[in-house]
Amino acid sequence: MGLFNLLKEQVRLLQHKLFGEKSEKLSGKVGTGQLLLFNEAEQVENQETTSKKEQIEVPAHTRKRGKRKSLPDNLPRIDVIHDLTEEEKQGCRIEQSARDQQLSYDQVKQLWQKKAKPILDEFGKGLEEQVLKTPPSGLLGKAISYALGQWNRLTVYIEDGRLHLDNNLAENAIRPFVVGRKNWLFSATPAGAHASAMLYSRVETAKANGLEPYWYLRYLFERLPTAKTKKDQKALLPQYADRTKIGSPS
Repeated sequence: MGLFNLLKEQVRLLQHKLFGEKSEKLSGKVGTGQLLLFNEAEQVENQETTSKKEQIEVPAHTRKRGKRKSLPDNLPRIDVIHDLTEEEKQGCRIEQSARDQQLSYDQVKQLWQKKAKPILDEFGKGLEEQVLKTPPSGLLGKAISYALGQWNRLTVYIEDGRLHLDNNLAENAIRPFVVGRKNWLFSATPAGAHASAMLYSRVETAKANGLEPYWYLRYLFERLPTAKTKKDQKALLPQYADRTKIGSPS
């Protein structure tokens, strides 16, 4: 009983520390203001007798922010409209045209080489000219240096018809994982985060290859213990899996 009473007292002290009056640090009459914050039942009961115009202001919820002063009316103003040029819009039109025509990967590559490569070559030439005229420490200089440093990655899509102009497919594929990460907050350990990332990678890769995740995972877990070599493990990946042996919903 002595240990139980001690634990009970510690719990009471912890509750007081977390939810006591000092936790809100309200100025003025602390008691009444704070009781109104936590006593929802009494508030609902008193709503019928309280005027709708009467409101309770909690000092801790009041924030005084300095308002930004507007510019004088006599200063000149210029309307800047941000829009892509016709050349910049051309890339999006090429990709949309390939989708509409349902071209093969080889045909898409040929289309990129014919229409996108000249635009990229001209853009790259302009960057190389500007990098010599622009201070490297400025924002524009850093942007140009970054673009030139990533040039091979920027232009790789014209070498493979399977690639896209943007990474929207990848963004959509990782969205379930990102939403889940916000829900569970922690993976406990780096090993847990690694395992979670591997599992989500398998699931999204299965979906990208037209496989139902549940039946693919059953296929994977039943055969993974007997996969002894890298070749055996590679054969279990969604893109190489034997579809005739993967079940399906009845």
